[in-house]
Amino acid sequence: MAVAMSIDQDEFKRRRRNKNLAVGLGLAVLCLLFYLLTIVKLTGNVH
Repeated sequence: MAVAMSIDQDEFKRRRRNKNLAVGLGLAVLCLLFYLLTIVKLTGNVH
C-alpha cells in the first residue's frame, strides 16, 4: 500500500509541475505578445 501511495504522489507532483510549467509558459508568451504589439503600435505612430 505504501508503495502505491508513493507512486501516486510522485505522479501527482509530476503532473502538477507540468501544469505549472505550461501555465508559466503561456503567461510568458502572452507577455511577449503584448510587448511586441506595443512596440509595433509605438513605431507606427512616430512621425
